[in-house]
Amino acid sequence: MGAINPFQLFLIFVEVVDAMNDPEPAVALAATRVLHKIDIAFPIEDKVAAMLRSVIATQTAYAKALLVSRDELADAREGGDVVRAHCILQGAFETDVRDLLAELRAERGAPAAPVEEYLASDDRGARVNDRISSSSVETV
Repeated sequence: MGAINPFQLFLIFVEVVDAMNDPEPAVALAATRVLHKIDIAFPIEDKVAAMLRSVIATQTAYAKALLVSRDELADAREGGDVVRAHCILQGAFETDVRDLLAELRAERGAPAAPVEEYLASDDRGARVNDRISSSSVETV
């Protein structure tokens, strides 16, 4: 997720949310079963921190997709007004949802700032030390 264009990710979630709201029950059900797969091939970054960033990117894109005015977007699409449709999407995409997501995480007992908390944690220090210890090579 960290390498993907955030606007593209947002547009994918706009389509997922649209499908979740589809009047056809089978479509809506299928959309709620969308599986997320995150590639954890982070060559340089701390893998846990990178995974946390990917989850946050997904949450952010989904939250912004929920902000899109479906009625206004449908009206713009029906009228063939591409510029207006783009402005509607861009407006939702540019909305800052970080504070809202931090509140939601805190309400659920999760860290409000997961990456920052992890980076400051003893758990990270222990992981780094383990990695250093296991990668050291003895010279003869």
